Amino acid sequence: MKKKVIGITGGIGCGKSAVMSLLEEKYQGAVLLTDQIGHDLMEPGGKNYEGIVAHFGTDFLDETKHIDRKKLGNLVFQDPEKLEQLNQLTHPNILKETKRRIEQLKANPDVSMVCLESALLLDTPLCEFCDEIWFIYADQDTRVARLMEGRNYTREYCLTVMEKQLSEKHFLEKADFVIDNSGSLEQTEEQLKKIIR
Repeated sequence: MKKKVIGITGGIGCGKSAVMSLLEEKYQGAVLLTDQIGHDLMEPGGKNYEGIVAHFGTDFLDETKHIDRKKLGNLVFQDPEKLEQLNQLTHPNILKETKRRIEQLKANPDVSMVCLESALLLDTPLCEFCDEIWFIYADQDTRVARLMEGRNYTREYCLTVMEKQLSEKHFLEKADFVIDNSGSLEQTEEQLKKIIR
């Protein structure tokens, strides 16, 4: 039986991590986080490290010669041109590495499905790796409460971040399944059971 690649997406605070933990624990799903892949490739010796240092210089390296992602982020997020340059440098390698890891996981007999998580899944070629797209939804109040409690964000900061992300409508148009994660974990799991059946 062909192992599916499930694209897991949704806005900040929707509880994507909780859903992925359920898929991992109860359904032998293997979780791939594109953010983590990006971070791995920025480590010294990683495919994106040399390119970033060659292009942006060494000002944002820490004393151990690792990229200080916060400093680099501050540099590129204030300058759309620099952000575009960073994306052009890093995205092709992230795509290649994601594809390689998907194939590796599919070959593992203990894995029933591959769950690929990315907040930006819908508008990137990562979509092409997925057999299905699952949109994890939660209402705004629930998301804000989770972020304030879990990450110590202020309400204002939560709303600012949410405004910059894709609209619910955009997610709904492209998703094969919607999981409402506003309630309890048990309610979320009931929805997962139905989809997986």
